[in-house]
Amino acid sequence: MQYILRSLLFVLFAGPMQAQVLSQTQLEKNNVRADILNNGAFFYNASGQHGGYQVPKSGEVSTIFYGGFWIGAQDPYSNLHVSICKETASSFSHGPIASGASYNSLAYDALYHESIWKVSKAEITQHQLHWQDASYVMPISIEEWPGNGEVSLGVAAQLAPYIDLNANGIYEPQLGDYPDIRGDEACYVIYNDATHLLDENKLGIEVHAMFYQFTTGNYLNNTTFLNLRVFNRSSVNYHNYRQALFLDFDIGFYADDYIGCAPEQRLLYGYNADDYDEVDAGWYGYGANPPSQGVMCMSHPLENASYFPNWNFTNADTATWLLMNSQWADSSNWIDPLSNQATNFVYNGNPNDSTQWSAETSQQAAHDGRGFLTIHENNFAKNTSICTDYAFIYNKSGTRLHNVQELINTASSLQELYNYSSIFPCTSENLGLIAPAELSLDVNVFPNPARNTVNVKVEIEAAFEHLSLVDLQGNVLHSQSTAGLTNLQLELSELMAGSYFVVLEGKNGTATKLLVIE
Repeated sequence: MQYILRSLLFVLFAGPMQAQVLSQTQLEKNNVRADILNNGAFFYNASGQHGGYQVPKSGEVSTIFYGGFWIGAQDPYSNLHVSICKETASSFSHGPIASGASYNSLAYDALYHESIWKVSKAEITQHQLHWQDASYVMPISIEEWPGNGEVSLGVAAQLAPYIDLNANGIYEPQLGDYPDIRGDEACYVIYNDATHLLDENKLGIEVHAMFYQFTTGNYLNNTTFLNLRVFNRSSVNYHNYRQALFLDFDIGFYADDYIGCAPEQRLLYGYNADDYDEVDAGWYGYGANPPSQGVMCMSHPLENASYFPNWNFTNADTATWLLMNSQWADSSNWIDPLSNQATNFVYNGNPNDSTQWSAETSQQAAHDGRGFLTIHENNFAKNTSICTDYAFIYNKSGTRLHNVQELINTASSLQELYNYSSIFPCTSENLGLIAPAELSLDVNVFPNPARNTVNVKVEIEAAFEHLSLVDLQGNVLHSQSTAGLTNLQLELSELMAGSYFVVLEGKNGTATKLLVIE
């Protein structure tokens, strides 16, 4: 399908009621430019019709052409329900679920016609400090943050996360409330499959995706994170829930790639099939020693991962469901040729080891590298949500196979960081519950980046009782009591340059701030 932006007045009819207007924005706070769309797709540049995940962002070459969500489950009668976003069509429409008559209303269009909101940590900090100032002009990104849904349209009362200073359940930025984001900049997108409910296979779900980035001096500077929350707004209690990310890896030139996975690291990755990535047919290449690009699921162990064969299915919903259950479209199991046994992971060996099963060691013909990874939860009841955390990681530090190994190492380090740090809270939760707010904005760490010393200022007296300085592998390098302190200074002269976390703990929660040492 040819995608054209809203400014060109292209309208996709996503269902029987709602006209889908495709909108796109870019997240480029670090070394990555990531294009985000409002129809369940991501990392596709709709205006230029080319790869939408560029590393480095200053160049013209990309590692991912396109990404999309696959979501499936079974109802109490074991009927199959699937919603997917693929290259030619999407089950998802922009905006939150509403009452049926509301989708085409002017009121719904005014609030949710794009359904992409982007805000930075710097804007939030400025808002925290100056919202009471008479001269303060509130940024649109904070003013229009979708903290509350328009209930008169049938939209849920609570949408995007925010810090509610007076705890009244109403997003009031004019009274100091602010978006609760992760990273130094975030894009928040909301879409739904409810306008497709005349197709009985769809679920009646609302998807909230927060893509975010950190600006650092290490591998996080080449990383984009995704927090995905899927809300069951239907009246059905589903079971056997499966959720996959599909990625069309184009490591520069699209036709010379391989796919692999590392189950222990919860990682799917793409890499070049030879040592030189050429320019061909108008596609930009990385040249010598092309990089490796991967996606890992930090919150869940993988159910499966594989390359993707094609879209030539008689029934896309059934075929996609089979793939998410480790079967090909003809219902045959995936087979590991080394053991001749069924497997959940195709090409699960390290290509640096000739004794393991990989596209490299199998001498697979180079191709357009498409793949997917799947997670699983047993139940998805009505009025609940499922939360998942992903990271898109990149490495280009040596030869192509060295880059694969370093990508695997990065995934291991990032998983340790995720397991330790409160900066990535993700648990499935009841829809009506509000998770405790992450308190990182109550702490100011400066200067940042720092060299010999860093100051830590706590905005609320006695809010925290203990401070730790932690490296990216989860090692505690410094620990001290902060009871009764609002200002303290840490000595850094003996630490190596890199990224660290300042972690403060108190009775009301934990605050985590990223610190870069130059």
